[in-house]
Amino acid sequence: DRLRRLNIEKAERTAKNCAIRLYIPLNELKTAIENCSDDYEIAEKLDIDLSELADAVHYYKLKGLL
Repeated sequence: DRLRRLNIEKAERTAKNCAIRLYIPLNELKTAIENCSDDYEIAEKLDIDLSELADAVHYYKLKGLL
């Protein structure tokens, strides 16, 4: 039913956000952004792919931290 699906989506979103915070800490992301010239270099420095970088930037911008 609808409520079950919404609860599952919320749990998945929470898990994804937690993974972002653990795998791509804000201070490391900020340092990489300051020291790198483009997204490819930032992703390489953090050892992640571009979609993970985009997710992390989006998450931290939504939280008002970037």
